[in-house]
Parts: sequence; structure tokens; C-alpha cells
Amino acid sequence: MTIPTTAGSGSEVSHAAIITDTDARRKLELGVWEFVADLTIVDPMFSAHMPRQLTADTGIDVLTRAVEVYNHAWFNDFTNGLCLQAVWMVFRYLTRATKNGEADAEARTKMANAATIAGAIRNLLQQIGQPVRLKDAGISQPDFEAELEALCDRAEIDLGIVMTRRYPGRKDLKRLFEYAFDGRAVDF
Repeated sequence: MTIPTTAGSGSEVSHAAIITDTDARRKLELGVWEFVADLTIVDPMFSAHMPRQLTADTGIDVLTRAVEVYNHAWFNDFTNGLCLQAVWMVFRYLTRATKNGEADAEARTKMANAATIAGAIRNLLQQIGQPVRLKDAGISQPDFEAELEALCDRAEIDLGIVMTRRYPGRKDLKRLFEYAFDGRAVDF
């Protein structure tokens, strides 16, 4: 579970972590999907008492994240609207949040939401913005083939599959995994 105490990078919904090396005066970024929380509580009450400078700085982080994704090579229709919404919210509410502080609950709420949107679109971009093949994830053909039946066994009892309108039989599940391994578009 994550609970953000600022309204900036959107790290509460991100797979990225920043490590600051103060001696070397640099930041290092790590990206691990296990960093993504199962639950995030975005409550602007936790950022309501931030000093003005921190409010302004973290607001610029929101803008930076949204513009960064908007200009990314993998930019797509799914990220477009969210990027523009986050930018619009920063321009509309950052000055108010900075000027009025905790007295402007609406501006604080909107900036907290904008930060979460900005963090989420970065993950979204990396999940759907690029072609994905299992073999590109470092899975060898022999390892894949050795585990294919076990993958099908697990998929057959997965609630996401069981509850679908078009339940794929084992033959189709096997084909889906093979297509995912090669990065082929599903054509059946």
C-alpha cells in the first residue's frame, strides 16, 4: 500500500524508484514492477501542509512527467488524453495550491490527482506502448516449451479466464502463449 505525502512524481502508482546519492550529487532510477503497490490511497490531506516551495517543485514534477510521456516515442491514443488532463490540471490548480496552501482543498485535491495520473500514464505507456514478446524478456525457447503445459494448467483455473465471455479451450490457451512468446498478433 502507498499513501503519497506530496503531489509530484506519482511514484505511488509507479514501478520506478529514485535513489539519491548526495555525495556524488546524482540520482539513480530503478524500475521494478514489484514496486507497484496493490493499493494506493490518494488523500490530499497528507500533502495539505507542504511548504509553498515544495508545493511548487512537486507541481513541476507532475508537469514534467506528463510532458515527458506526451513526447515519448511510444506515445499513443491511450496516454494522450491522460497527459493532456494532467497538464491542464497543473496549469489550472498549481498556482492556487501554492498560493493558498491548506486553505484550498480543491486545488490540493486536483494536484494530488494530477500527480497520480502522471505517475500512472508512465506505467501505462510502458505496458501498452511497445511491442512485447516473452522471448525478449529473457525466456529461452526450451524454457518456454518446458513450462508451456504448466502455464496452460494455471490459465485454465485463472478467474480472469474463467469469467470471460469467450472461454478459450486448452488448445487456444496454448496458441495464445505461443503467440505471446513470438509477439504475434492474435488472429484466431
